[in-house]
Amino acid sequence: NEVFQALTKSIGENFVYDLKNCTPGNMPDDILLNYSHDPQVRVLVCGGDGTCGWIYSCLDNVWSTVLRRWNGQVHQSSFKDHLPIAIMPLGTGNDLSRQFGWGKRFTSNMLNKSEILAVKKGTVSYL
Repeated sequence: NEVFQALTKSIGENFVYDLKNCTPGNMPDDILLNYSHDPQVRVLVCGGDGTCGWIYSCLDNVWSTVLRRWNGQVHQSSFKDHLPIAIMPLGTGNDLSRQFGWGKRFTSNMLNKSEILAVKKGTVSYL
């Protein structure tokens, strides 16, 4: 698909995960957990409100796992800037994307390499 190809071309196939490829041990939670300790990693969710909700739920699981592994020796705020999410609105409603000013629908300019790489430099907003 066009979005997948643009993303892999811009940031590399090792950093793009197609949710259609989910299998036990290769779920979004598993992938995100691998990057949870790197404050430079950004997550671009390409989908609508349902996809975003799924990924937010996965992040809840990731942080529960991280905190459990640290056995209460680290506070959740230590990771507050880790794995922030940006949205490429590919859904039908896109309420969350619209609320954050990322747009109410997909436009082809979102596939420009400069737009994709802008996620890395974006300002983090907190829910």
